[in-house]
Amino acid sequence: MEVFESLKANLVGKNARIVLPEGEEPRILQATKRLVKETEVIPVLLGNPEKIKIYLEIEGIMDGYEVIDPQHYPRFEEMVAALVERRKGKMTEEEARKVLVEDVNYFGVMLVYLGLVDGMVSGAIHSTAQQFAQPYKSSKLVQT
Repeated sequence: MEVFESLKANLVGKNARIVLPEGEEPRILQATKRLVKETEVIPVLLGNPEKIKIYLEIEGIMDGYEVIDPQHYPRFEEMVAALVERRKGKMTEEEARKVLVEDVNYFGVMLVYLGLVDGMVSGAIHSTAQQFAQPYKSSKLVQT
């Protein structure tokens, strides 16, 4: 079963909000189109809101998704504090700010950790090592 079909089957009727960190990637935008049209899942894309909106509007998708720009996220400082607390002295606030802005996987994991989304799907651009080694194992946000 293809990943999309598996995700779709597992989330039927749950109205889940799933973060897609690689929000500007064309394959992710196509997946967003399918999620909006075929499921009750609310895709939460990370990236430039204007770029994403233009692409999805061209594809006929006007709503049913959310976009978060990590550079201008209103709860960013809450996220920084949670990451610093979770790392228990292994990461300064400055380091946390930098990693959250530069690494969409960290940002996505923190959205899940804080309960702001129900899950995350990544891997269109980032390798498995980038997805798991950095945000999951080193931050110990999720037990692996």
